[in-house]
Amino acid sequence: MSGLRVHLHNATFIRRCIHTFVVVAIPITMTWFLIRCLQALMTVPNITEMPFIQHGIENLHLFFSFWVSGLQYLYFSAYSVIDVLEILSVKWNRKDFHRYIDWIHSTASYLLFTLVFPLSVMVFVLFWSMYYWDRTYIYPYLLDEWVSPIPNHVMHTFPVPLSILYMLISNKKEPSQLLTLSGLVAFLAFYSYLFFDFKMTKGKWIYLCLENLTPSQVQWVLAFAGFSPILFHFLGYKMNKFFKSLRQDVPFLRLLTC
Repeated sequence: MSGLRVHLHNATFIRRCIHTFVVVAIPITMTWFLIRCLQALMTVPNITEMPFIQHGIENLHLFFSFWVSGLQYLYFSAYSVIDVLEILSVKWNRKDFHRYIDWIHSTASYLLFTLVFPLSVMVFVLFWSMYYWDRTYIYPYLLDEWVSPIPNHVMHTFPVPLSILYMLISNKKEPSQLLTLSGLVAFLAFYSYLFFDFKMTKGKWIYLCLENLTPSQVQWVLAFAGFSPILFHFLGYKMNKFFKSLRQDVPFLRLLTC
């Protein structure tokens, strides 16, 4: 029994280290990226007069990837809050904290299956497809002279493996598919309204890369952006079902989720 407690303690320690690293590394990376952007704005002559830069600054709040990044960080942070509450519940002998821990677990799982996983995969696939097709559409080469593309690539890439890892070692709930699908559709509908309203009122797309595509190409991109998250939503549940059986077969994974 003492050996089992040691393994459980080690597994819990590893899980908490992963949670801590993620919630610390993300803001450090993005802060460094923002500092480099500010340095470029202050040192590069007439940079704000470039159409790509000017449009990005004016409409940063409408970029879908930034919305998704906020949701991702909220999700990852939830498990660090759980870690703190678990430690305090033992240290202060506060069993009532378990009620809050359970609620945060439920909320985090809802975020994972409703928005974080399906939208992260959609952003990942769409970004890298466009990038390798013609990166000038979404990340012009001239940006490399001022700001490293690494933080941008991290923002569009790492949330996918991280959300899968969290699903494997941290997720303990599985909310109703009807409930999560309803939330996803509502979110997509709300953003679609903002997206098309911008086109109607401004006469251009939020993402300037769409201006360089043919009408049929725009339709394909928008169709993928609108419907693929629903497919990835169901994929998330399939993966979680697989992970459940995997944890039963691999003792260390079972300990990680305890």
